[in-house]
Amino acid sequence: MIMRFRAYSVELSLIVILFLAIGFFGYLGYGLVASSVGSRPFSGARALEYARTQIEEGPRTTGSLANERLKEWFSQELRDNGWHVVIQPFTTNNQSSAVNLIARNRKTVDSSPVVLVGAHYNTRSVSDKDPNPENRDQPTLGANSGASGPAVLLELARRINPQNLSIRLCLAFFDASDNNDIEGWEPAEGSDYFLNTLNNFEELRSCTSPQAVIILDMVGTGSPLSFESVSDLTIANSLRQVANALSYSDLFTEGSGDGELGDQMPFARANIPTVFILDTKYTYRHTQEDTLDKLDEAALERIGRTLQTWLEETATLQ
Repeated sequence: MIMRFRAYSVELSLIVILFLAIGFFGYLGYGLVASSVGSRPFSGARALEYARTQIEEGPRTTGSLANERLKEWFSQELRDNGWHVVIQPFTTNNQSSAVNLIARNRKTVDSSPVVLVGAHYNTRSVSDKDPNPENRDQPTLGANSGASGPAVLLELARRINPQNLSIRLCLAFFDASDNNDIEGWEPAEGSDYFLNTLNNFEELRSCTSPQAVIILDMVGTGSPLSFESVSDLTIANSLRQVANALSYSDLFTEGSGDGELGDQMPFARANIPTVFILDTKYTYRHTQEDTLDKLDEAALERIGRTLQTWLEETATLQ
């Protein structure tokens, strides 16, 4: 009886060891697979939901209640994911109240490089490109031109562990942009105010002197994206290489887009290496047809994963 019990004990021990070994090597295998594709890969589906939430607020024009609600929601989402959030209020050229929102992975200044990724979150005050003249005085819903860029930023903030980055990363949600050519407004007022007052805000010192700036607009439809004409070639080529490595060789067009008065301009004028990524062929921009059905989950995922990989693995600028 004792011998039989010992035999069962040995068999049981061997079974336990076998399962532990399977579990251990399974864990190692999972780690190897996860590390090869990113342990928390960017989700196009989640980015699309972030866009949907913005659009459900309706037009988010500067100074509106919808715009204010977005600011509060953005702030909570970012803080919940471990980011330090700075609210930067300012007054526009036509005396409207506006707010930039900046998320930082670090509070303090250190020797690591600074990268800023930004997008405007307000929508254009008029639909002046709409084919129906009766719609041209109405604000846009801004699915692609207004919601797609912030959606990518929010999903990046959710997927990237801010403590693990080797860079100082600032995610900028700019207000009062995309109203150029409308009476009383200046182009890129949000990013212009941010850059010109950066040294005046103690809480934003960790974002000073960026070595690279990436501005996003209209990145959610699946059409090839362009680097606007003033874009820095070194950064643009680096992003192309990452996209190619991820099998997204058709993500970016070969040439550059036409000059755009977007949020990249203040940085470019200050000789800060900057790229402006956008869909120059988007026909629904500044119309009432810039709606959620124009956005594509796979498109958001492709640009999101490219940026995530670049930020986590290759953004070692000096």
